[in-house]
Amino acid sequence: VNDPMQAAALLHVLERRGDVDRLRAEVDKLEGKIPSVESLYFRGRIKEFDRDVLGAIGAYDEVLAIDAAHPEALFRLAYNVDLRGEDEEARELYERALMHPPVNEACVINLGILYEDMGNYRRAMQCFDLALQAQPNNQRARMYRRDAAAALNMYYDEEHARDLAK
Repeated sequence: VNDPMQAAALLHVLERRGDVDRLRAEVDKLEGKIPSVESLYFRGRIKEFDRDVLGAIGAYDEVLAIDAAHPEALFRLAYNVDLRGEDEEARELYERALMHPPVNEACVINLGILYEDMGNYRRAMQCFDLALQAQPNNQRARMYRRDAAAALNMYYDEEHARDLAK
């Protein structure tokens, strides 16, 4: 593949299929034929597939040092730091990723889950609504939105709970 756009499309297909061996071979073969930022991104994905989380995080950081608005690298970095329990950094990265259309449903759902975990049910519902606007039949987004709405409508009387405890 000589056309950089076709080469990038091929790499994205291999990434989505999870064909790591072929992705690794094609990234090596296309070195210099695709932009270095894309090569770095796919090397990060390969590290992620190989379960080298810290290596993947490092690669995504390098991508963002070159292109601070790279939506895939923002999402993958957010996802990986989210898995490591770094909620505040993950929230910031998910929000940055959402500034670049089109809407990444996984990104907005993960952000909504983070908001729900933080007790910000209104923001969580907004995220799930955005996911449903992008994909109206997304059952995960619908379920999470229902849960956030139920949590928002729950009333917890601390004073009554203390009285019961006494």
